[in-house]
Amino acid sequence: GKTTLSNYLAGILPPGRGGSMLRRTLGIEIEECAWNESIPTGERVGMLFQQTTLLDSLTVAGNVCVALEHCPSSSSSKNGERGEITTVQRKRATIKRLLEAVGLDYLRDGPKRPSELSGGMARRASLALQLAQHKHVVVLDEPFAGLDYATAVD
Repeated sequence: GKTTLSNYLAGILPPGRGGSMLRRTLGIEIEECAWNESIPTGERVGMLFQQTTLLDSLTVAGNVCVALEHCPSSSSSKNGERGEITTVQRKRATIKRLLEAVGLDYLRDGPKRPSELSGGMARRASLALQLAQHKHVVVLDEPFAGLDYATAVD
């Protein structure tokens, strides 16, 4: 039920699909989610899955960089000028800030490949991807899976 609800809220399941299961298992019914039109579609809802969504061919910092480059409000502004991510220095500073926001160290963890991360570190790196894309809502599917007790509580 939790995964179906997460998929439904994130927009992975279209309206109507999974609705009867949600009513039966959780006793809830979701009819509509109306968003302010000024919020770009790509920034509305993100999904943090049980498994990591990091690209194995990139470093942790590289994964965050790709997420930044695919964020509508970071790539351009309304007047056609470059938005927040304009220079290599700014991009690097933003990646550092995002990694530190999720408890990863830019210098130590940024150069690592996803296969070099613990489960909890990979989950935190995946959360940094969602933050990089300015998601207004992030649906967490099993948010504490792969985390030790101290990290989960923190």
